[in-house]
Amino acid sequence: MKKILLPVLTLCICLCSAISANAQRYLSEVYANVTVTKNVVYDSNMSWPSLPAVPPPLVKIGLQCDIYEPTGDTATARPLVILLHTGSFLPALINQQTTGGRSDSAIVHYCTRLAQRGYVAVAVSYRLGWNPTTTNSDTATSLLLQATYRAIQDTRNAVRFFRSNASTYKIDTDRIAIGGQGTGGYVSLAYAALTKQSEVELEKFSWPNTSPMVNTAMMGDWLGLGGIPQLNIPGDANVSTDVDFVFNYGGAMGDSSWIEAGEVPIASVHCKLDPYAPYGFSNVIVPTTGATVINNACGSRETIRISQKLGNNDIINDRQYNDVFTTRAESMNEGFQALYPLVLPQASQQFLNQGSPWEWWDSTTIKMFGPMGVNAHKNSMLTNPDMSYAKGKAYMDTVIGFINPRMVCALGLPGCPAKKTNSVKGVDVSKKVEVYPNPASSSVTLFFGAGTIKTVEVYNLSGQLVATETNFNDSRVTIGRNDLPAGVYMVRAVLENGTAYGKVVFE
Repeated sequence: MKKILLPVLTLCICLCSAISANAQRYLSEVYANVTVTKNVVYDSNMSWPSLPAVPPPLVKIGLQCDIYEPTGDTATARPLVILLHTGSFLPALINQQTTGGRSDSAIVHYCTRLAQRGYVAVAVSYRLGWNPTTTNSDTATSLLLQATYRAIQDTRNAVRFFRSNASTYKIDTDRIAIGGQGTGGYVSLAYAALTKQSEVELEKFSWPNTSPMVNTAMMGDWLGLGGIPQLNIPGDANVSTDVDFVFNYGGAMGDSSWIEAGEVPIASVHCKLDPYAPYGFSNVIVPTTGATVINNACGSRETIRISQKLGNNDIINDRQYNDVFTTRAESMNEGFQALYPLVLPQASQQFLNQGSPWEWWDSTTIKMFGPMGVNAHKNSMLTNPDMSYAKGKAYMDTVIGFINPRMVCALGLPGCPAKKTNSVKGVDVSKKVEVYPNPASSSVTLFFGAGTIKTVEVYNLSGQLVATETNFNDSRVTIGRNDLPAGVYMVRAVLENGTAYGKVVFE
């Protein structure tokens, strides 16, 4: 009897452990080791000069990627995440920075962490090259726009490659996400929203004679199709490039009008004082020349605000994300749920502010490249003065901790939390009550300018009613925190005619 019972108990324990690990896949790092296949050619296209002073002839080159997979994984259909690196569309060092390729520390770290969660993560290289030294704003805009456009085409063809080779890499072709860091964030956001000719031909992306700066007849379209063979080798039109989720940490969108209802959900992490990519609406300027390369670019705050307003983010919003990253984000993001603003100390000059605190590099290795490496290290330290592995990893923890649960929901993966029960009966979500201060420590004031507040109800994230205050008869009322623990709460204001709601974070 004992001899039989011990193996049975061992089997039960193993099964329970396997079930537990499987339940946490995608949300937790359930794989200790990752297998990396490097230098896989995913496409070929016409190269563009990275050094504008010495333009070589355009030649066909192979575009490579590194593929990260969980070691020992037996799943045959796994979600795919493609990551796009930063670098201002120039290689590292040539761009006078320490980063600019798919081997950047933050990209490698992110891919590794994703693979440990059970994803297939891919770091891709895209075509680089433009002339950042030009002082003419129109010329600078056209060159940067064309560089972005080529990177979009390359990313589209990367999606095609993995769809066409899904059985080889065990990809679930119905679950694909694109993410971008810094410059890659510009590309990922454009991938999500640049979907028609009129968006390419906006006035601000046209020459003074009204001809578009991107000639799709020459360069091909945003899907990587068409064009002339000297500039673009078309992808396979029969293979879809649709994706299910896009995210960025850094970067911005060329224009807010690109975002339309029905497009993919987007989540963003963004330094509010990022000197190279606006948080709200602002011009993008090359600091060394003063040339404006994008007029009124649409930063992460506005991108998420518009996506939320149009309903594109409904699948990832109003979920019971009971984690510290969401709690912190909700205390700062003004109700734009898929946005995590990062607040860092303000520098003495705009272009000394931090925009990429998640980056780190080996200064000794960089300096081995001589004066170019020394200069790149000094330049990068200007906007990341306390750079270190520990700091970069901490910020990457925040990026991953905030983005990943939303990606799980967007891709329809197990582990997506349920919708909040802030669809409490009677709540008209079209009416919102102003709540301040927010976050708060002891009491909050509610203001509803279009009516009179009669009763205030407070709900926790599980939808439980935790406090009620009545007998009000004013448009502005104050309620106490009492003994409520720290956290995020929904506030429901019962009005004379209907209801309104808001959120409050108690510290």
